[in-house]
Amino acid sequence: MSTTYLVWDDETDVSDALTIEAYTTEHAAELWAASKDARGCEYDIASGRWSPVVVVRNLIMPELPDEKFTVTGHAVPEYNAVVMLARTRQDHG
Repeated sequence: MSTTYLVWDDETDVSDALTIEAYTTEHAAELWAASKDARGCEYDIASGRWSPVVVVRNLIMPELPDEKFTVTGHAVPEYNAVVMLARTRQDHG
């Protein structure tokens, strides 16, 4: 079951937090990083240029202490093949 978290870069403050639905605090930190990278289009985290420390706050159980995570990433190439119409031997000449 997922929980609602506030997640923000430790170099900013909670007013810059994103609300994230996740299964764990670690998962929330990872989802924050994916969102941050996608919005910036530079993919600083995935490229290894930036490893932010993020703060994760549980909004369902606010009595729990905030947790901090260093977030890293890596670029994963993805390739796709799409079937084309088959050509007969006559098409090749």
